[in-house]
Amino acid sequence: MMHVTKDIEIKGFLQTVRHEMIGRFFDRAAFDKFRAIVINK
Repeated sequence: MMHVTKDIEIKGFLQTVRHEMIGRFFDRAAFDKFRAIVINK
Protein backbone atom coordinates (compact mmCIF):
# COMPACT_ATOMS: atom_id res chain seq x y z
CA MET A 1 0.00 0.00 0.00
CA MET A 2 2.78 2.39 0.94
CA HIS A 3 4.61 1.69 -2.32
CA VAL A 4 1.50 2.45 -4.38
CA THR A 5 1.01 5.77 -2.58
CA LYS A 6 4.63 6.67 -3.24
CA ASP A 7 4.19 5.81 -6.92
CA ILE A 8 1.15 8.08 -7.22
CA GLU A 9 3.01 10.89 -5.44
CA ILE A 10 5.95 10.58 -7.84
CA LYS A 11 3.64 10.54 -10.87
CA GLY A 12 1.81 13.62 -9.61
CA PHE A 13 5.12 15.36 -8.99
CA LEU A 14 6.41 14.56 -12.48
CA GLN A 15 3.14 15.76 -14.00
CA THR A 16 3.42 19.03 -12.08
CA VAL A 17 7.03 19.49 -13.17
CA ARG A 18 6.15 18.79 -16.81
CA HIS A 19 3.21 21.19 -16.63
CA GLU A 20 5.46 23.86 -15.11
CA MET A 21 8.11 23.37 -17.81
CA ILE A 22 5.53 23.56 -20.61
CA GLY A 23 3.97 26.66 -19.04
CA ARG A 24 7.34 28.37 -18.73
CA PHE A 25 8.24 27.46 -22.31
CA PHE A 26 5.01 28.88 -23.74
CA ASP A 27 5.34 31.99 -21.56
CA ARG A 28 8.82 32.57 -22.96
CA ALA A 29 7.68 32.00 -26.54
CA ALA A 30 4.78 34.41 -26.09
CA PHE A 31 7.08 36.95 -24.41
CA ASP A 32 9.61 36.72 -27.27
CA LYS A 33 6.81 37.21 -29.80
CA PHE A 34 5.47 40.19 -27.86
CA ARG A 35 8.95 41.73 -27.62
CA ALA A 36 9.51 41.25 -31.35
CA ILE A 37 6.23 43.04 -32.10
CA VAL A 38 7.14 45.93 -29.78
CA ILE A 39 10.62 46.27 -31.30
CA ASN A 40 9.23 46.19 -34.86
CA LYS A 41 6.81 49.06 -34.20
